[in-house]
Amino acid sequence: MALTHRNLLHTAAQTVEAIGLGPDDVVFGVTTIFHVFGLGPGLLGTMMAGASLVLQEQFDPAGALELIERHRVTVHYGVPTVFIQELREPGLRRHDLSSLRAGIVAGAPIGDELVRRIRKELCPGLQVAYSLTETASTVSITRADDPMEKQIFTVGRPLPGTEVRIVDVDGTPLPVESLGEIAVRGPGVMRGYYRQPGETSQVIDREGFFLTGDLGMIDDEGYIHIVGRRKELIIRGGFNVYPREVEDRLQAHPAVLDVAVVGVPDEVLGEAVCACVVPVEGAIVTGEELKEWCRGALAEYKVPDKVRFLDALPLTGSGKVRRVELARMMSAAESSRRT
Repeated sequence: MALTHRNLLHTAAQTVEAIGLGPDDVVFGVTTIFHVFGLGPGLLGTMMAGASLVLQEQFDPAGALELIERHRVTVHYGVPTVFIQELREPGLRRHDLSSLRAGIVAGAPIGDELVRRIRKELCPGLQVAYSLTETASTVSITRADDPMEKQIFTVGRPLPGTEVRIVDVDGTPLPVESLGEIAVRGPGVMRGYYRQPGETSQVIDREGFFLTGDLGMIDDEGYIHIVGRRKELIIRGGFNVYPREVEDRLQAHPAVLDVAVVGVPDEVLGEAVCACVVPVEGAIVTGEELKEWCRGALAEYKVPDKVRFLDALPLTGSGKVRRVELARMMSAAESSRRT
């Protein structure tokens, strides 16, 4: 895609201003400079603020904690997987991480229970951002002066100069508190997909709003709530199941380290809900226990039909779950069970 210098510099400057990054700060967690967050708020933002940047050649949670302690890191960036791996590291409590004052988690969905845990055990001033490659990274972010429930349950308000609205399937703007597709317009939005005018015209409307493909809503105070990806929607027996809602519930279980929910083909339901769970090391938990846990907070049709335990989820280089690959893996495994 075609991102301009203006796209990158504007978004980087507004992101670091939102967390109050300054010359006395030491930043850690930029694991992939080729990724838009690493290049923008990570590298360019740190330079613009006059702060220092600590890089790790290849992310390793034990080494990361050692670097944070040694360099007295004050601001920690990362995708949810980075923070999960650090929380899982056996030597976490042996390190002095008291220098950490703030952080940003972005790049993938994160549940409220995980945000609370990261803030309690690792990075007290963690803020949640909504970030897309097509918008030069950050669209919105929570701030330290936001009410606590907004910092935990939302992805904050848009950066200055960025407009966000919710639209229906036909592109019609929807009122406050309505669920629909998130559309973004502003100085961070890309020119388009490189040499792909047809693809570009499908995602940028006549008013210049980029159609993200993400489902969400804006509350009456202007905070953005993310529900999930339109393409990740699971249609189970005629009912819509948004993976993130199920993932957030499972993530709150003390025996669950990481989780991704995908749809798998089912002869009766069309699609079945399959929860792929990475358990906490040493934890003993069954699929039926996790289903029962879901029943305590979710409608019956959202409760996973299948729970599969994995050692790790397939991830991209920037730490996002490869959902298409995971769905194929689970579909192939279900097919082999039937044969």
